Amino acid sequence: MERPINPEPDECPKIKTAYKFARVVCGWGGWFFARLVFAVGLIVGAGTRWYYGLAVFAVLYSCLWAVRRRARCPHCGSQWTSEELESFVCSECRLNIG
Repeated sequence: MERPINPEPDECPKIKTAYKFARVVCGWGGWFFARLVFAVGLIVGAGTRWYYGLAVFAVLYSCLWAVRRRARCPHCGSQWTSEELESFVCSECRLNIG
């Protein structure tokens, strides 16, 4: 097994930010927020016109998508999984994220 590559000093803040976003997305938070967005869209659509619910769903889903995009390795750009967050090593580029 290859040894992890230590990050450059300028990558450390990027890794810290991406790690925080990945913890939210990969854990129970991602599942919870995805269901919450769907429920809020349904409630708004049922209480008002249907296209308002669709618009609210689209806006909230795009916010979730933006958070998911921030949870990527700054070195290689791969999406981090929960296993990588536990091992503190990116599986693609072997970057030390701990």
